[in-house]
Amino acid sequence: AILIGLVGSEMCIRDSFIPYLFGEEWVASIPVFQLLIPSIILVSVTYFDGSVLIAAGRAKSAFGLALAQNIVGVILLFVALPFGIQGVALSRSVRVILLWPLRLVLLAKQASIAIGPYMGQLIRCTIAAVPMVALLLILDLTPWAAVEPRVVGYTVPAAITAFALYLGVLWFVAGREQRTTIIGLVRKLRRRSA
Repeated sequence: AILIGLVGSEMCIRDSFIPYLFGEEWVASIPVFQLLIPSIILVSVTYFDGSVLIAAGRAKSAFGLALAQNIVGVILLFVALPFGIQGVALSRSVRVILLWPLRLVLLAKQASIAIGPYMGQLIRCTIAAVPMVALLLILDLTPWAAVEPRVVGYTVPAAITAFALYLGVLWFVAGREQRTTIIGLVRKLRRRSA
């Protein structure tokens, strides 16, 4: 839930944090990073799917899923290579999106995972991200977006404001599990700032 807000704000804000964190030589990586964002978000949700299948005694299914990921990934990689690094980044996101329905079917049939609650959490996070994305897109059109120095005058405050909006909306649409995560995050932030 938290990653969706953090990565989503990075995707939508005109000025990325990348050059400020890593230096100006990394500016060219911003479009690549933005193409990887769908993959980053979905992988954060699906990361343990193989382990769940193995724990459920379905090692063959986990292996089949890993094999499918590699086969589809290699095919997409060869298709994307002529388009350079951006094509390769896009191919990774496409691979994750294409194989997600297979993951859901395997989890439901092989590991008895209820897909409704699984999808519900992601859908609630997505709903909470919509106002955040809208706010960032609107803020980018305001004179505030032209304030210098941008990172201190606009980028950081806009990202913090948007992320706070995301957490607020998420609080209202989230289930108890996500509320517990948000409370834990706020407590850790309070301890660090004290």
